[in-house]
Amino acid sequence: MPVTVHLLGEPRFVVAGQVFEPQADRRSAMLYFLAHVRGWVPREDLLYLFWPDFEEHRARANLRQLLLAVRDAPYACDLEVERTRVRFTVATDLDAFDDHVTSRGSLAWPGQFLDGYRIKGAPE
Repeated sequence: MPVTVHLLGEPRFVVAGQVFEPQADRRSAMLYFLAHVRGWVPREDLLYLFWPDFEEHRARANLRQLLLAVRDAPYACDLEVERTRVRFTVATDLDAFDDHVTSRGSLAWPGQFLDGYRIKGAPE
């Protein structure tokens, strides 16, 4: 089923018309980040993003656990995981924003990027 990720305004996932607004944590943060990037991301980048102060072996173990936990979510069906890289190829509202800017030359858009999305205890 096609997944759409809304990154402008309050973030959410939409699958076959069903809206999912998961808790703000590393699972949803990783999927939002991957949807925004729109391509392959090296695992090392995710290690640095989510566990910058951890020893590499511990950060890798955490990433493996995170990827396993995310796969169970009904909106993560398009998550692709390889030995050295990860991607989440989905439609986003940023696509519509890009089309709007290209056709109208305007940057006005209702809603800020990931508006109100904060992970408790995480630095900005």
